[in-house]
Amino acid sequence: MNRKLKEHTLPVQIEGFPYIFGGLLLTIASAVILGFDHEGGAVWAFGPLTLLSFLFTAFSVWFYRCPDIQTPKD
Repeated sequence: MNRKLKEHTLPVQIEGFPYIFGGLLLTIASAVILGFDHEGGAVWAFGPLTLLSFLFTAFSVWFYRCPDIQTPKD
């Protein structure tokens, strides 16, 4: 019984897409909203919300990754 563990060629599991895209959306939105001051100039310190949402997104990608696993042949 030689079966593949993953049935797709994506680097992450499909179940993780809502978490990854949600975190990515929150990261981009907080960077855009917090990244500009009132005069229109860029601010380099985006704030802790952007950092936390980026860390959540990075953790989600790591958690839902599809490692290449070699199974023993029977």
